[in-house]
Amino acid sequence: MKAPLGLDTLEQHLEEFISTGESYLRDARAGRSYRHCLHDPTFLKRSDSREPHILQDVCLSIDVGGTHTKAALVDFSVDTSGDWSILFDIKNEVFLSRDATEPPIVTFAENLARHVRDSLQSRSYTPSRIRSIAIVWSNQLQARSFESSSARGVTGLIMGISAGSYRKDEWFVKDLQDGFDLGDLFRSSLGAHGLRSEVFIIGNDTAFTLTALPGARGGVVASSGGNCTDVGTGDRDLDLIFNTEIGGLYKVAPALLSDGDRALVAQSGATIALEDLLSGKWLPKIFEHHISVAAARGVTDLCGISDTIRNQSEIFTTHDLCALLARRELSPVIAGLKGCSSDACEALSEIAVAVTRRAGTAAACLCYFSIYNQIVSGIKSFSIALDSAMARHVPGYFEVLDRTFQSILEKRQVKGHITLMRPVQCGDGHEISVPLLGATFAGALWK
Repeated sequence: MKAPLGLDTLEQHLEEFISTGESYLRDARAGRSYRHCLHDPTFLKRSDSREPHILQDVCLSIDVGGTHTKAALVDFSVDTSGDWSILFDIKNEVFLSRDATEPPIVTFAENLARHVRDSLQSRSYTPSRIRSIAIVWSNQLQARSFESSSARGVTGLIMGISAGSYRKDEWFVKDLQDGFDLGDLFRSSLGAHGLRSEVFIIGNDTAFTLTALPGARGGVVASSGGNCTDVGTGDRDLDLIFNTEIGGLYKVAPALLSDGDRALVAQSGATIALEDLLSGKWLPKIFEHHISVAAARGVTDLCGISDTIRNQSEIFTTHDLCALLARRELSPVIAGLKGCSSDACEALSEIAVAVTRRAGTAAACLCYFSIYNQIVSGIKSFSIALDSAMARHVPGYFEVLDRTFQSILEKRQVKGHITLMRPVQCGDGHEISVPLLGATFAGALWK
C-alpha cells in the first residue's frame, strides 16, 4: 500500500509522548494539576501476599460493566481460594424499567438489589452470612472511606461527568451528576432487601485489577477503555493504590496523530485521548477512517469499501480486525463488502496491522505510567497486572505491548513483568472477571 498514513508517528516520537505523560503523573502526585491525570486514593492497598487465615467469610461481589452486570457469591470458609458461585451474568438492559419515574441510576440500583435477593432466595441462601459486599464500577469514582456503627469500608462519589469522562453510554448513567454518592445508593438499595454487610467497598475496575494479583505494583485495564493505577511510596501513603484516569485525560498532541485520526477529529470534533488509540471501543472507528484516507490517497482497491463506510459508518468490529490480523477466513462483514477483492483484503490487513501495532505501543505506555512514580522513588523490579480483552484476543497486540514495555524499562535500567490476567472459569460454565476477583479479595481482606 503506497499511501502513508502516519500510524508509526507515535512509535517514532515515543520518548516525547512518554515524557509528557511523566510530567502529568508528577503534577498529579504533587497536587499541582489534575487536568491530564488524577491521583485519587482508592483506600485499597497492594500487598505482596494474601493472608489465608483471614479468608474465612462469605462475600458478595458485583461487577457493573459497560454491557453486562455479574454477581458472585464466594465462600472462603470452604476453601481459602474461594468456593465461587455465579448468581447471574446478564445484560444491563434487564434492569431497565420502561415505566420508572425514578432517575435511571436509582432504577438500576433497585432492580439490581432485587435481582440479587431473588437469586439468593432461589438458592435458599441466608443473607446474614455475608460479611462483605464489593462492587466494581467501570467508570470514574472518587473514593471515600467510611465507618459507622453497622459497617465500614469505601464508598464512591461520581466524578468526571462534567469533564466528559463517562464515555461508554450506559443507560443508567444518564442524568448522573458529579458528587453523587453511588456507594451509598447501592448500599441502601441492597440493605432494603435484607442484604447488609459488615464491610462494603466500591471501586474502579483498574484498582481491583491490581488487587487480583498478589505482588503487583501496577494495575492496567485496556479493553473498552484504558486506565492505570499509581501506588504510593511515601511514609503516609505506602502501598496505597491511586486511580489516575490518565487513559481518558491524556489528550494526544495533534503532531502525534495519524492521518486517519485527523480525519476522525475533523468529522466529529472530538479530541483523541490515549485510551482511544488502544481500546476496543475506538479501534474499529479509527480503522475505518484510515481506510477512507488510504482510498483518498490513491489506494484504489479500497475505494468501494470507502464508499460503503461513508454511507453506513461503523460497520467494523474488533472481530473483523482479528480475522484480518490472523489471515484466516474473512468475517461475514468483510466478505460481503462491495469491492472486497484479494488486493483490497491485503490492503485492509496492512492497515489492521498498523493500527494494532500502534495500539499495543500505546498500551505499553499505560503499563509504564502505572509504575513511573515508583521508579522515581528507587524501586527497580515490578510486576504488573493487565486486564485486557484486546491483549487476550487481538493477534499481535500483546506481543507489541510487551516488547515495547521491555524496551522502555531497559532504557531506565529497571525490570518488569506483565501478567496478562484471565477470567477464572467456574464449574458451572461461567467465568469470574479479573476485577470481580480483585474486588472479592479486597473485601474479604478488609480489616
